[in-house]
Amino acid sequence: VQQLLATTKPRKPKEINGPKSIFCDLLRCADCGKKLWYHTNTVNRDIHFFSCSNYTGDYRGSCVSRHYIRADAVATVVEMELRRLADYLAADEEQFAELLAQKSNKQMEAEKRTVQGELHAAEMRLELLPKLLKNLYEDKVSGRMMEEDYAILSREYAEEREGLKKKVKAHRDRLRRIEQSEGEREQFIRAIRKFMEMRTLTNQILSIRKIEKGQMQLHFAETPLGDFVSDICHDFDYQAERRQVTLTFDNAAGDMAVWIDRDHFDKVVTNLLGNAMKYVSDGGTITVTLRQTDDGQAELTVRDDGPGIDEAQLKKIFERFYQASARPVAGQMSYGIGLNLTQKIVKMHHGTIAARNRTDVPHGSEFTVRLPLEQGR
Repeated sequence: VQQLLATTKPRKPKEINGPKSIFCDLLRCADCGKKLWYHTNTVNRDIHFFSCSNYTGDYRGSCVSRHYIRADAVATVVEMELRRLADYLAADEEQFAELLAQKSNKQMEAEKRTVQGELHAAEMRLELLPKLLKNLYEDKVSGRMMEEDYAILSREYAEEREGLKKKVKAHRDRLRRIEQSEGEREQFIRAIRKFMEMRTLTNQILSIRKIEKGQMQLHFAETPLGDFVSDICHDFDYQAERRQVTLTFDNAAGDMAVWIDRDHFDKVVTNLLGNAMKYVSDGGTITVTLRQTDDGQAELTVRDDGPGIDEAQLKKIFERFYQASARPVAGQMSYGIGLNLTQKIVKMHHGTIAARNRTDVPHGSEFTVRLPLEQGR
């Protein structure tokens, strides 16, 4: 999906036609392989559809089929497939988690063997260098080697020796980390189970679609927010430990209870933590705080010491598909969807969410969610 989007120059939709479909730039013609273009019916603007951009009847192309398909039909099919997959995983959760753990272990074993082989080769070469240097010295003393040649070779051997020492240390450190990872099996399975839960598997974009169509219903329950947030923070322990990120939760609100829809507000906290984890560097810090404000609101704040947000982009950060100039670390992807969904869910809880750059440290961002304590009664 990211490769397709990277090679496409998306056109800004006309406001009269409403927001673009989430499948724009992703669909291809089954016959000619060209992109399907997105259209809005000029008579009924609630009808949106795709057709082949290479169709001979419309665009003087070479494809003989128009390949007309309604956008809502595509969304329905994708949603059905997501739910089918989720049901399948839920039925075999233990086996699926076990298979993923085994795959991870096989990858670590293969990496371990590779590192051990490179370490052995480096140690053998490091052991050989003093002997080679001794032979060079004997050749120089006996007159079989020029003084200049000896100086050049001895310097090269000295540089190689220093490089090998660093390489040996790096390989030993890597082996140590691999051995530590072998004991993280339970944390890994827990992370996989979190991924497999229905609320996480449900596509965020489809959730936005439901909100916009008024089809999402919230079921509020009085919930101890401290325990609720703490459990979600623990779901990120595995990722934080692997990247040596310090993740802390400071609950200054005690056993304060808030009326929330637990399944949907889980997305709020998960998205904010996941967003912080995307942009914080390895060895960085993420701090989650919870408190009760003087005006009787619950305030949840997620802070990180990542690159922060360009001041000119702060007002747009919650727009759908908007991506800030800062790029995620650790090969992670950003789609510009999570914060938009987060804002919509917070508003459905009669709350507010704001983003700003931190001023107490050189760089970093801060997201603050406020909820009324009495809004669910």
